[in-house]
Amino acid sequence: MIEIHDKLGTLDELLVIIDDLLLDERYDYNELLVQKGNILSIQGKDKIAMKCFDKVLQDDSTNLWAYYFKCYVLNKSDDLSNFDKLFSMVKSQSPDEYYIWLLIGVLFSRNDRFDDALYCIDESINRYDGQEDSWLYKGLIFYEMGKYDEALSAIDIALKINPKDSYLYLTKSVILNAMEKYDGAIFYSNKCLELDKNNVLCLYNLSLSLYNQNKFDESLKYCESALKIDPNYCLSLNLYAEILRHKKKV
Repeated sequence: MIEIHDKLGTLDELLVIIDDLLLDERYDYNELLVQKGNILSIQGKDKIAMKCFDKVLQDDSTNLWAYYFKCYVLNKSDDLSNFDKLFSMVKSQSPDEYYIWLLIGVLFSRNDRFDDALYCIDESINRYDGQEDSWLYKGLIFYEMGKYDEALSAIDIALKINPKDSYLYLTKSVILNAMEKYDGAIFYSNKCLELDKNNVLCLYNLSLSLYNQNKFDESLKYCESALKIDPNYCLSLNLYAEILRHKKKV
């Protein structure tokens, strides 16, 4: 696949390269066909992509990558019927690649299969514990489950791996807001804004922290900043209305 990445341009150009390599017996045909299906899916050509994945699976029914991408495409139309088989496949094959575990875990988490998602994320971490995304998603899953202390622990590990990732500070701030620890939430929102001053979600989250501390003037300032960047952001619009309502009362 080195030749592909060296020549990487547009997706259409990449498809042409893959089609050429599919004719070359030196390369793994099924691997290339999975890559082709993935690109077609990214382009929104899901029916053609599915033909690629199905062709691979007809040749090798145990091809985990092909089955993952097939489930991913089916999930776009809310078809979860293959998830149990995907979970069974990844457990039985127990691949060494941390990334396939991570991707499957993320797919499960987006469909509220949190226990299965955590299992896969932990297997990803067992294979490579230096990947911040694995710890980030572990934290996000715990957050969705309402296990805020566990979520914070995972995010803290991710921050040790990459202390320059603004999204990690934002995530920690969101969790602290949920725990009603508003001073901490404000601190980490500001850490995020130091790295990404125009982060709309962070500006909203900071405004929400201040609102919950009844600091309506400060809250209004950050909410207005968020709306200047994105006037249609629903959360900011709703909070803006609430702030104005409370300011009229005081």
